[in-house]
Amino acid sequence: MSSKRLLKAVMYCAMALALSVGSASAEPYVNLDSEDEWAGVVNQEVTPLTAADWGLLDSAFRTNMGTGEFVLSTVWGSGGGTYSYEGTTFELEPGLGMQWAQGVQPSQTTSYIAGWKYTYGQDPNLQGQTILMHALCPNVSPATGFAINSWGIGLVDSNGKTRSWTYNCAVAQGNGTLAWNTPNFVQIFVAAINQGLPTDAWHGLNPPPAALPWDFAAFADNGFDPTLTVSIVGLENGVVPMGGTMVAPPPGGAGNGPFNWWGVLHVTPEPATMGLLALGLAGLVVRRKK
Repeated sequence: MSSKRLLKAVMYCAMALALSVGSASAEPYVNLDSEDEWAGVVNQEVTPLTAADWGLLDSAFRTNMGTGEFVLSTVWGSGGGTYSYEGTTFELEPGLGMQWAQGVQPSQTTSYIAGWKYTYGQDPNLQGQTILMHALCPNVSPATGFAINSWGIGLVDSNGKTRSWTYNCAVAQGNGTLAWNTPNFVQIFVAAINQGLPTDAWHGLNPPPAALPWDFAAFADNGFDPTLTVSIVGLENGVVPMGGTMVAPPPGGAGNGPFNWWGVLHVTPEPATMGLLALGLAGLVVRRKK
Protein backbone atom coordinates (compact mmCIF):
# COMPACT_ATOMS: atom_id res chain seq x y z
CA MET A 1 0.00 0.00 0.00
CA SER A 2 1.34 3.45 -0.90
CA SER A 3 2.24 5.87 1.89
CA LYS A 4 -0.59 8.20 0.82
CA ARG A 5 -3.16 5.39 0.93
CA LEU A 6 -1.80 4.14 4.24
CA LEU A 7 -1.98 7.64 5.73
CA LYS A 8 -5.52 8.05 4.46
CA ALA A 9 -6.53 4.65 5.82
CA VAL A 10 -5.10 5.52 9.24
CA MET A 11 -6.90 8.88 9.10
CA TYR A 12 -10.25 7.27 8.33
CA CYS A 13 -9.74 4.63 11.03
CA ALA A 14 -8.76 7.29 13.53
CA MET A 15 -11.87 9.26 12.71
CA ALA A 16 -14.03 6.18 13.04
CA LEU A 17 -12.47 5.45 16.41
CA ALA A 18 -13.03 9.05 17.50
CA LEU A 19 -16.66 8.85 16.51
CA SER A 20 -17.11 5.50 18.24
CA VAL A 21 -16.39 7.08 21.63
CA GLY A 22 -19.48 9.23 21.22
CA SER A 23 -20.30 12.78 20.27
CA ALA A 24 -23.33 14.98 20.92
CA SER A 25 -22.91 16.83 17.62
CA ALA A 26 -22.94 15.89 13.94
CA GLU A 27 -19.84 14.46 12.30
CA PRO A 28 -17.43 17.32 11.42
CA TYR A 29 -14.99 15.42 9.23
CA VAL A 30 -14.39 16.16 5.54
CA ASN A 31 -11.89 14.34 3.31
CA LEU A 32 -11.70 15.51 -0.29
CA ASP A 33 -8.53 14.85 -2.26
CA SER A 34 -9.44 12.85 -5.38
CA GLU A 35 -11.41 13.52 -8.56
CA ASP A 36 -14.21 11.15 -7.53
CA GLU A 37 -14.48 12.66 -4.04
CA TRP A 38 -14.70 16.22 -5.34
CA ALA A 39 -17.04 15.31 -8.19
CA GLY A 40 -19.29 13.54 -5.69
CA VAL A 41 -19.91 16.73 -3.69
CA VAL A 42 -20.04 19.36 -6.46
CA ASN A 43 -23.57 20.79 -6.73
CA GLN A 44 -24.47 18.88 -3.57
CA GLU A 45 -22.45 19.74 -0.44
CA VAL A 46 -20.21 22.06 -2.53
CA THR A 47 -22.05 24.84 -4.38
CA PRO A 48 -21.18 28.26 -5.83
CA LEU A 49 -21.47 31.06 -3.29
CA THR A 50 -24.45 33.26 -4.13
CA ALA A 51 -24.76 37.05 -3.87
CA ALA A 52 -27.05 36.52 -0.86
CA ASP A 53 -24.39 34.32 0.83
CA TRP A 54 -21.73 36.96 0.13
CA GLY A 55 -23.87 39.71 1.66
CA LEU A 56 -24.32 37.75 4.89
CA LEU A 57 -20.59 37.20 5.50
CA ASP A 58 -18.79 39.27 8.11
CA SER A 59 -18.08 42.75 6.70
CA ALA A 60 -14.44 42.53 7.80
CA PHE A 61 -14.02 39.27 5.85
CA ARG A 62 -15.43 40.92 2.73
CA THR A 63 -13.20 43.96 3.23
CA ASN A 64 -10.12 41.77 3.71
CA MET A 65 -10.78 40.13 0.32
CA GLY A 66 -10.06 43.48 -1.35
CA THR A 67 -11.92 45.72 -3.76
CA GLY A 68 -13.96 43.91 -6.40
CA GLU A 69 -17.44 43.16 -7.67
CA PHE A 70 -18.97 39.89 -6.43
CA VAL A 71 -20.11 37.50 -9.20
CA LEU A 72 -21.43 33.93 -9.31
CA SER A 73 -18.87 31.19 -9.98
CA THR A 74 -18.82 27.83 -11.74
CA VAL A 75 -17.30 24.89 -9.82
CA TRP A 76 -16.17 21.46 -10.98
CA GLY A 77 -14.25 18.38 -9.83
CA SER A 78 -11.24 17.40 -11.92
CA GLY A 79 -8.49 14.80 -12.09
CA GLY A 80 -5.87 17.54 -12.40
CA GLY A 81 -2.90 17.33 -14.76
CA THR A 82 -0.51 19.71 -16.50
CA TYR A 83 -1.86 23.17 -17.32
CA SER A 84 -0.18 25.41 -19.89
CA TYR A 85 -1.22 28.83 -21.15
CA GLU A 86 0.80 31.67 -22.69
CA GLY A 87 4.08 30.18 -21.52
CA THR A 88 2.94 29.47 -17.95
CA THR A 89 2.93 25.78 -16.99
CA PHE A 90 2.15 24.12 -13.67
CA GLU A 91 0.72 20.91 -12.26
CA LEU A 92 -2.81 20.72 -10.89
CA GLU A 93 -3.70 18.13 -8.27
CA PRO A 94 -7.03 16.34 -8.45
CA GLY A 95 -9.36 18.81 -6.81
CA LEU A 96 -11.98 21.52 -7.06
CA GLY A 97 -11.74 24.13 -9.80
CA MET A 98 -13.63 27.42 -9.78
CA GLN A 99 -14.01 29.99 -12.55
CA TRP A 100 -15.85 33.30 -12.45
CA ALA A 101 -16.61 36.46 -14.42
CA GLN A 102 -16.91 34.41 -17.62
CA GLY A 103 -17.93 36.53 -20.56
CA VAL A 104 -17.38 39.78 -18.69
CA GLN A 105 -15.90 42.48 -20.94
CA PRO A 106 -14.84 45.29 -18.60
CA SER A 107 -14.10 48.72 -20.03
CA GLN A 108 -11.01 48.77 -17.83
CA THR A 109 -9.03 46.20 -15.88
CA THR A 110 -11.29 45.17 -12.98
CA SER A 111 -11.23 42.78 -10.03
CA TYR A 112 -14.06 40.31 -9.40
CA ILE A 113 -14.73 38.19 -6.31
CA ALA A 114 -16.41 34.77 -6.24
CA GLY A 115 -16.59 31.75 -3.98
CA TRP A 116 -17.93 28.34 -3.09
CA LYS A 117 -19.26 26.83 0.12
CA TYR A 118 -19.29 23.39 1.69
CA THR A 119 -22.58 22.96 3.58
CA TYR A 120 -22.92 20.41 6.37
CA GLY A 121 -26.15 18.42 6.59
CA GLN A 122 -26.24 19.00 10.35
CA ASP A 123 -24.44 21.54 12.53
CA PRO A 124 -21.16 19.89 13.56
CA ASN A 125 -18.82 21.00 16.32
CA LEU A 126 -15.60 22.17 14.64
CA GLN A 127 -14.04 23.38 17.88
CA GLY A 128 -10.63 21.75 18.20
CA GLN A 129 -10.67 20.49 14.61
CA THR A 130 -7.95 21.16 12.03
CA ILE A 131 -8.69 22.32 8.47
CA LEU A 132 -6.05 21.33 5.90
CA MET A 133 -5.98 22.64 2.32
CA HIS A 134 -3.79 22.81 -0.76
CA ALA A 135 -4.61 26.12 -2.44
CA LEU A 136 -3.33 27.10 -5.88
CA CYS A 137 -3.75 30.73 -6.96
CA PRO A 138 -2.99 31.06 -10.69
CA ASN A 139 -1.20 33.91 -12.40
CA VAL A 140 -1.54 32.30 -15.81
CA SER A 141 -1.38 35.32 -18.11
CA PRO A 142 1.21 37.88 -17.01
CA ALA A 143 1.12 39.41 -20.51
CA THR A 144 -2.58 40.30 -20.34
CA GLY A 145 -2.97 40.62 -16.59
CA PHE A 146 -5.10 37.67 -15.41
CA ALA A 147 -4.08 36.98 -11.80
CA ILE A 148 -5.47 36.20 -8.35
CA ASN A 149 -5.31 39.07 -5.84
CA SER A 150 -6.42 37.34 -2.65
CA TRP A 151 -7.56 34.02 -1.22
CA GLY A 152 -9.82 33.54 1.80
CA ILE A 153 -11.35 30.78 3.88
CA GLY A 154 -14.18 31.27 6.35
CA LEU A 155 -16.45 29.38 8.71
CA VAL A 156 -20.12 30.28 9.24
CA ASP A 157 -22.26 29.22 12.21
CA SER A 158 -26.01 28.70 12.50
CA ASN A 159 -26.41 32.27 13.83
CA GLY A 160 -24.79 33.70 10.69
CA LYS A 161 -21.55 34.63 12.49
CA THR A 162 -18.26 34.27 10.59
CA ARG A 163 -14.61 33.55 11.38
CA SER A 164 -12.17 34.02 8.48
CA TRP A 165 -8.55 34.06 7.33
CA THR A 166 -7.43 35.96 4.22
CA TYR A 167 -4.14 35.91 2.30
CA ASN A 168 -2.72 38.07 -0.47
CA CYS A 169 -1.29 36.30 -3.53
CA ALA A 170 2.11 37.16 -5.03
CA VAL A 171 5.23 35.75 -6.71
CA ALA A 172 6.58 34.22 -3.49
CA GLN A 173 5.21 33.12 -0.16
CA GLY A 174 5.59 35.51 2.72
CA ASN A 175 3.90 36.48 5.95
CA GLY A 176 0.20 36.56 5.06
CA THR A 177 0.96 35.82 1.37
CA LEU A 178 0.42 32.74 -0.80
CA ALA A 179 2.55 32.04 -3.86
CA TRP A 180 1.11 32.05 -7.37
CA ASN A 181 1.17 28.90 -9.52
CA THR A 182 2.15 26.43 -6.81
CA PRO A 183 0.12 24.44 -4.25
CA ASN A 184 0.20 26.29 -0.93
CA PHE A 185 -0.33 24.18 2.17
CA VAL A 186 -2.76 25.94 4.51
CA GLN A 187 -3.54 24.66 8.01
CA ILE A 188 -6.09 26.20 10.36
CA PHE A 189 -6.73 25.09 13.91
CA VAL A 190 -10.28 26.00 14.93
CA ALA A 191 -9.92 27.42 18.40
CA ALA A 192 -12.66 27.75 20.99
CA ILE A 193 -15.20 30.57 20.87
CA ASN A 194 -13.63 34.00 21.53
CA GLN A 195 -10.16 32.46 21.11
CA GLY A 196 -9.85 32.64 17.33
CA LEU A 197 -6.57 34.53 17.12
CA PRO A 198 -4.67 35.47 13.95
CA THR A 199 -2.11 32.86 14.97
CA ASP A 200 -4.39 29.85 14.42
CA ALA A 201 -3.59 29.70 10.69
CA TRP A 202 -0.37 28.67 8.97
CA HIS A 203 0.68 28.23 5.35
CA GLY A 204 3.64 26.72 3.58
CA LEU A 205 4.66 23.94 1.25
CA ASN A 206 3.41 20.43 1.90
CA PRO A 207 4.40 18.61 4.04
CA PRO A 208 4.75 21.22 6.79
CA PRO A 209 7.82 21.24 9.03
CA ALA A 210 7.65 19.37 12.33
CA ALA A 211 7.44 22.62 14.31
CA LEU A 212 4.87 24.86 12.64
CA PRO A 213 5.56 28.60 12.67
CA TRP A 214 2.50 30.81 13.03
CA ASP A 215 1.50 32.95 10.09
CA PHE A 216 -0.44 36.20 10.35
CA ALA A 217 -3.20 35.96 7.75
CA ALA A 218 -5.72 38.82 7.86
CA PHE A 219 -8.21 37.65 10.48
CA ALA A 220 -11.84 38.50 11.25
CA ASP A 221 -14.34 37.16 13.79
CA ASN A 222 -17.72 38.71 14.66
CA GLY A 223 -18.68 36.25 17.41
CA PHE A 224 -18.50 32.94 15.53
CA ASP A 225 -19.34 29.82 17.60
CA PRO A 226 -17.36 26.81 16.27
CA THR A 227 -19.72 24.38 18.02
CA LEU A 228 -22.53 25.53 15.68
CA THR A 229 -20.70 25.47 12.32
CA VAL A 230 -22.91 25.05 9.26
CA SER A 231 -20.57 25.78 6.34
CA ILE A 232 -17.02 26.34 5.10
CA VAL A 233 -16.60 29.17 2.58
CA GLY A 234 -13.78 29.64 0.04
CA LEU A 235 -13.28 33.02 -1.66
CA GLU A 236 -11.01 34.38 -4.42
CA ASN A 237 -10.46 37.87 -5.82
CA GLY A 238 -9.21 37.81 -9.43
CA VAL A 239 -8.23 40.40 -12.03
CA VAL A 240 -9.96 40.51 -15.44
CA PRO A 241 -7.96 42.71 -17.83
CA MET A 242 -9.67 44.83 -20.44
CA GLY A 243 -9.79 42.87 -23.71
CA GLY A 244 -7.98 39.84 -22.29
CA THR A 245 -8.94 36.20 -22.77
CA MET A 246 -7.84 32.98 -21.11
CA VAL A 247 -8.74 29.31 -20.94
CA ALA A 248 -9.43 27.49 -17.67
CA PRO A 249 -8.67 23.75 -17.28
CA PRO A 250 -11.49 21.41 -18.40
CA PRO A 251 -14.36 21.48 -17.84
CA GLY A 252 -13.97 25.20 -17.13
CA GLY A 253 -14.83 27.46 -20.05
CA ALA A 254 -12.95 29.97 -22.18
CA GLY A 255 -13.36 33.72 -21.94
CA ASN A 256 -12.68 36.45 -19.43
CA GLY A 257 -12.76 34.17 -16.43
CA PRO A 258 -9.99 33.83 -13.84
CA PHE A 259 -9.87 30.45 -12.12
CA ASN A 260 -8.39 28.92 -8.98
CA TRP A 261 -7.84 25.47 -7.54
CA TRP A 262 -8.29 23.62 -4.26
CA GLY A 263 -6.47 20.28 -4.36
CA VAL A 264 -7.32 19.11 -0.84
CA LEU A 265 -9.91 19.90 1.80
CA HIS A 266 -9.63 17.93 5.04
CA VAL A 267 -11.35 18.63 8.34
CA THR A 268 -9.82 16.30 10.92
CA PRO A 269 -9.37 16.01 14.68
CA GLU A 270 -6.66 18.32 15.97
CA PRO A 271 -3.13 16.92 15.44
CA ALA A 272 -2.53 15.69 18.99
CA THR A 273 -5.76 13.67 18.99
CA MET A 274 -5.03 12.28 15.51
CA GLY A 275 -1.55 11.25 16.62
CA LEU A 276 -2.79 9.46 19.70
CA LEU A 277 -5.55 7.72 17.77
CA ALA A 278 -3.15 6.69 15.01
CA LEU A 279 -0.65 5.34 17.54
CA GLY A 280 -3.43 3.42 19.21
CA LEU A 281 -4.50 1.91 15.91
CA ALA A 282 -0.91 1.05 15.06
CA GLY A 283 -0.59 -0.71 18.39
CA LEU A 284 -3.73 -2.72 17.65
CA VAL A 285 -2.33 -3.75 14.26
CA VAL A 286 0.99 -4.82 15.77
CA ARG A 287 -0.77 -6.76 18.51
CA ARG A 288 -2.95 -8.50 15.95
CA LYS A 289 0.09 -9.50 13.85
CA LYS A 290 1.66 -11.09 16.89
